[in-house]
Amino acid sequence: MSQQVWAAQALESFDAVVSATEGFRSRAGQRLMAQQVARTFSSATLGKVDEESGEAAPTRSIAVIQAGTGVGKSLAYCAPAIALALSRGTRVLISTATVALQEQLVNKDLPALAALMPQPFKFALAKGRGRYVCKLKLDRLAGTGEAEEEGEDDLFAEEEAAARAKRPRHETEARIQFYSTMAQTLSKGAWDGDRDSLDTPPEPEVWSPVAAEGASCTGKHCPAFSQCTYYDKRKELVGAQVIVANH
Repeated sequence: MSQQVWAAQALESFDAVVSATEGFRSRAGQRLMAQQVARTFSSATLGKVDEESGEAAPTRSIAVIQAGTGVGKSLAYCAPAIALALSRGTRVLISTATVALQEQLVNKDLPALAALMPQPFKFALAKGRGRYVCKLKLDRLAGTGEAEEEGEDDLFAEEEAAARAKRPRHETEARIQFYSTMAQTLSKGAWDGDRDSLDTPPEPEVWSPVAAEGASCTGKHCPAFSQCTYYDKRKELVGAQVIVANH
């Protein structure tokens, strides 16, 4: 299929969504942006760089677009980009500047778009490891004793004990209660382990001791691996055609 046909079909998908949205009217600036996105993505060639094969390297295609508030940028880039990705049998990665926009796309814009686009697609949210709770750390700090029962070596026990000793007793007790509530909510399935989905996200100094991190994560060797929220979320990315990340 030619680049022109890909671009035309992607723009048709955008027009179809606009027409199917009740009370929504086309905006010249928005359609112009969608048209440019369609042209840019359709002109790129896919593939991996393999110097030994002698084949031509993939061709990049870049567009820098500036649009003001109210133009409808999310629809203008999502609809044609997703349509092209589906047509070409690949995936599209959308990276946002803020977590708020990331959440808006996943919770509002993409569900609405998926209901209107002719081609079905799945989307998933990709966040950094530190946005998710480490169940092993949480259970330990909540005082449940699960980490100790597994015989897990604690590399940071002395540091944590020293930090607790410096804090006022009432603050330490408040933290234990907070962690206990988090652990109970997680075990009941009422919380997905994502810091941002808490009613009141904790301050960094409270979240940091229970946050998942690569340096201390043992992956499949962790006794809580089967209940790890971070790896559960990673699995959702496998079958998604659209991945929404944050840079």
